[in-house]
This record gives sequence, structure tokens and C-alpha cells, in this order.
Amino acid sequence: MNKIKLPIFFLIALVACNSDDTPIGPITDATILIESDILEETLLEDIIEDPSVADYIVQGYLDVRALLTIEPGVVIAFEANSGFYIEGVGASGAIRAVGTSQKPILFTGIEKVPGFWRGITVLANDVRNELNYCVLEYAGSDDLVAFGSVKLKGGLAVEDASGFNGSLKLKNTTIQSCLGYGFIVEQGAVLREFSSNSFFNNKEAAVRIDAENTDLIDANSTFSGNNGIDGVEINASGSATHRLTADATWVSLKEGANYVISQTFSAEARLTIAAGATLAFEANQTITFREDFSGNNDGILIANGTASKNITFTAVEKQPGYWQGLVIRSSSNLNSMEYCVVEFGGSDLVSGLRGNIILDKDGAFDAPQLTITNSVIRNGLGCGIAVDSFGGMLTESDNSFAGNNDNSICM
Repeated sequence: MNKIKLPIFFLIALVACNSDDTPIGPITDATILIESDILEETLLEDIIEDPSVADYIVQGYLDVRALLTIEPGVVIAFEANSGFYIEGVGASGAIRAVGTSQKPILFTGIEKVPGFWRGITVLANDVRNELNYCVLEYAGSDDLVAFGSVKLKGGLAVEDASGFNGSLKLKNTTIQSCLGYGFIVEQGAVLREFSSNSFFNNKEAAVRIDAENTDLIDANSTFSGNNGIDGVEINASGSATHRLTADATWVSLKEGANYVISQTFSAEARLTIAAGATLAFEANQTITFREDFSGNNDGILIANGTASKNITFTAVEKQPGYWQGLVIRSSSNLNSMEYCVVEFGGSDLVSGLRGNIILDKDGAFDAPQLTITNSVIRNGLGCGIAVDSFGGMLTESDNSFAGNNDNSICM
């Protein structure tokens, strides 16, 4: 295993040129400059006891094409626009950065300015990819993910590109003060674990993730820390087939953070929403619970809150008709909503129907079904609940309707 040891004289000159800026800390003769791609298995050790002093300085956006292991307590400071790209195309790149609660690993910028360095992109699908007890800050100088015209900046990204699927475990880690998103997971990538992470002062959402990986988001992570969106943004760049294909449960996020649906997706499996959760929809977006050709993979909605912990489906901007409303095309008799609030839907017609909830019969498939009780349906542009005249089975009781532009229930 390679242990990086490089001369320090160039580094001292480099830092001296930035005398007007605030560096991570004093540079010593022990600090090591990394300016070449990681091409062989490499260990970065904690060589300086003082946690305010950089053990390593990274210069350049470096390919990591072998296993990079980072020990507890290591401080890595990045020069402007520098970063790590954990390579998966024709390579065996991996990053294993496992600190401890007493000795976290720090990824930071030479200057403590949001967007100073680029960040870390993981393209390699390697089970060893892990950040645990780390702090990552001040990244976002340039794109970590790019799909055509969609270009995303942030601190840390797990990418799907060129037929390769990045994968990562992220635990006990803080991502803060980044220009862009805190953490990005693109459709096709694999989030293996996610627990007890924190996100503060990032310009965009704390986390941006596709629907397929959202099931990994946990209830102990902190998303409400002065981010552009204090929550989890659900989106999949450049994908016309954004969908949920495996049964999933979305927890209620800590401290009132929301799921923000920024891109419509199709649910083709059972989606269970935990009591107390809030889903806020961007303009014209929805979730469609669809009928499946085989009949075995219907999209099923299970949203059963409690009297004290409602489940809320709302709009990012609180105005009637801002988002499309929930679309139920599934004929499953398991579709269930209890103690929910559904509001501000009806942005567009669905098969001639407009409402907060739409039961839309999908061609030759069986009629959609929904049981809804003890819920509030309000302030929609259109009906409270709209049921397709070609067939729809609505079972409802003890619901209240207010402020909808049309009838409470249209059939």
C-alpha cells in the first residue's frame, strides 16, 4: 500500500501566495501535497496531531483509480477547484474514509469560502465506498454531475454515467457551507446506507435524490440547517422514466423537514408514507400510482397518519392549483389514506379531471380504487376528489372539504 510522502517546499510557496486568505491552519514541514491521480492503493495517515492543521493539501481535480483509505483524524484541505473523482470507468477506484466520533475526518478548503473547492464525485460501484464520521465543507466550485443542460454543484455526489453506477455508504457525516447541494444521488446510482447525517448552510437542498433511493433516508438525520431547501429534494436529472419500482417506506423527517417533489415520478410498487411526514410538490408535479401490465407491480399508496401526526401533501408555494394533485390509476384495494391533508392541487387536467386527488381509469385496466378517511382536502383548483366517469371506486368517510374551486367530490 502506498503512503504518500512528497516534498513540502512547493506547498509552502503555494500557501504564501494566498496570504490575504484564511487557510485551514498553519502549514508545517509534515504537511504533504497531493497533486497526482491516485493510481495505486493508498493510505492517508493522521500525521499531524493538531486537528486545525492540514495533514494533506490536494491540488487538482484528481482521479482516484484504486482504493484510497483515509484514517481517523486526517485533515485534507483542497486548493481552488480541486477535488476527488472516484473513477469507475475502466478502473477500480474506491474511497474508504472512516473516522470516529472523537477523530472525524475533515475535507475542507484552503479558504473557508462556500464553493472554494469542487467536491467529491463517486462513480465507482464498490462496496468499500464509505464516508463515516466525516465533515465535508466549502465545496461546490464546479459541476459534480452533468446531464445535458442540467449541471449540479455540491459537496458530495454519487453518479450514474457511461453505464457505471456509483455506490456509497454515508453515515455520521456533516456536509456544510457548500455552493450547491449538500449531497446528490442520481438515478441509477446506489445509496447502500444513510444514517445520522447532518446538513447545514448549503445553498441548494440538503439532499437531492431519486425516488428509488429515497427509502434509505433515515429519521435521525438533520436536514433543517439553513439550507436552500431544508429537506430532501426528489429529482432525477435527464430521466424521462423517473420511477419507483421497489416497495419503499418514507420516514417522517426530523425537525419538520420536508420531502420536496421536484420531478414527477411513477410509483410502480408500494409506497408507505410514515405518520407526520410532509411531501411538498413543485409546480405541476405529482406522483402517479399506476396500474401495471402484469398486475403484480401496481403502484400502491399507503398513507396512514394519526390524529396527532397527519401526513401532508402540499405545494411548495401555497396557492390553489400549484401542483397537479395525487393521481391514482392503481386498482389495488390496498390504496389507503387516513388522517391526511391534501391541498393546493389541480394545476393541470388529467384525462379531463382536475383536483387535489384524481382517480383516473387507465385505458383497459381495472378501475382505480382508494379508501380515504378522517382527512382534509382543501384549497384545490378544481374538485376536492375527482373520480373518472369511466370507472373509479372511492370509499370515503369522515373527511372535510374546504376552499376547493369545484365540488368536494366530482364523479
